[in-house]
Amino acid sequence: MDNWFLKERFGWADYRLHSIEAISNWQALVFAAYVFSQFQRVQPLLTNPKAQLQPLGETLTDHQTWHAQQMVLHIARLVRSGWSDAQLLEALFPT
Repeated sequence: MDNWFLKERFGWADYRLHSIEAISNWQALVFAAYVFSQFQRVQPLLTNPKAQLQPLGETLTDHQTWHAQQMVLHIARLVRSGWSDAQLLEALFPT
């Protein structure tokens, strides 16, 4: 299962036709993302050794949800501070 995540979800197989240095850098980046995800996955065990280890896919979904929530909260703070629609769009999607 971890091999599937490394290849499909983390892009380990997406380095074809690059230099050896580029492949090495890509693999280091993918491995760092994988280690971060595994760390996120085992964090509940650090505070509660009897906690259930959730599947890696659920950990990734939870992390993506957290990022989406943070983006919504950031936008809400900007709106409350008086930012216009044009300012928001420029900040979120710079041209």
